[in-house]
Amino acid sequence: MDLERRLGEIRNFLKRHMPLAESEVLNHYPNPLPSPYWEWARELSMLSSEKLIKIENLDEFDGLSVDLKEYFLDLKELIKVPLKTPTGHTIPKELQVGMSEKKRHETSQIKSFLAPFKFNSFVDIGSGKGHLSKVLLHDLNGRSVCIDSDKTLQDSGHAQIKKLTPELENKITFKNQHFDLSSELEDRTVTILGLHCCGDLSTALIETHKKSDGALLNFGCCYHKSTQLNLCDSSRKDPIELSFHALNLATRSNRLIDQETWRRRERVKIYRYILHMIQVDELGGEFESIGNAHHTDYDKSFREYVEIHAPRLSTLPLESLFETYMGSEKLKRLLSLEVIRSPLGRMVELFILFDRAQSLNDSGRSVEVFELFSRDLSPRNVAIFSQ
Repeated sequence: MDLERRLGEIRNFLKRHMPLAESEVLNHYPNPLPSPYWEWARELSMLSSEKLIKIENLDEFDGLSVDLKEYFLDLKELIKVPLKTPTGHTIPKELQVGMSEKKRHETSQIKSFLAPFKFNSFVDIGSGKGHLSKVLLHDLNGRSVCIDSDKTLQDSGHAQIKKLTPELENKITFKNQHFDLSSELEDRTVTILGLHCCGDLSTALIETHKKSDGALLNFGCCYHKSTQLNLCDSSRKDPIELSFHALNLATRSNRLIDQETWRRRERVKIYRYILHMIQVDELGGEFESIGNAHHTDYDKSFREYVEIHAPRLSTLPLESLFETYMGSEKLKRLLSLEVIRSPLGRMVELFILFDRAQSLNDSGRSVEVFELFSRDLSPRNVAIFSQ
């Protein structure tokens, strides 16, 4: 894969569709989204949920209009990333204590991928309890410094090592530290590990790696907390301004949709959208976020939901308003827009990751970008590996 070329293609695609990515669908209401999105939403609103799920998962586009089909096909092609499938390392049972299935999968894949390189000295940043370092070192004569700002997690991890795997106690050191751009490594030759570094922490690792002599393996996450963007030469010359909504879209991207996920999401969207439409249409209000409602709130009746999150509206005839909006063309289109917008999240994520990787290329490093984890278990599955 030509990293710089793909980055440019993604940048151009995002610029064309930034009106869709940069703002939540409801932020436009009562105005329709600009063309062609509102027309595309009408087309999708007439399809079954089974068909829409296949489209959002980028599996099937038969029967779509030419321009809408082209949108999805271009998107599907641009988000392809090379896949590495090493045979997962078998993790001893004593190391699995406290590890989720997701964490077992991730650490097993990383262990297998790194094995041929014979690395044995690591700094594990954002390490939490040190699960990754334990898996890497349980059968190696090496060492790892686990850096994390959460001392409680570190103390728990150290106690677990002492109790279950005391042979690792001399190999793994916990260092309580907030790692950022001003941080420096004590040993410039170590391999830097960052398994799902939140927001700008990935950028700190990358900039530290540029000044070191070792390798880097990094996975990003929590892009909605990122402020350091457009890092490489080409992005600085032709930057993209990513809004919080675009970054948040990237944070929750690359998740496969099934019928149950669709049902739950639609229930949430229906309540949120109708509440907002009532505020705007009946009271002349503007968009107001209700924050993160508890998932059980969406199991209640619409009136109970409104009484919790917008009690000032409780005097309105909510039952009849709900029925009116449920049958409206506008609501159907708004719900369908999610099918068009959601896959853009992976595109935003890859722009961020490819930009980070290309900044390493610009500095003279040899860089690979690839998927290492199963999408089902770990959607933030794209690695940046640099030497």
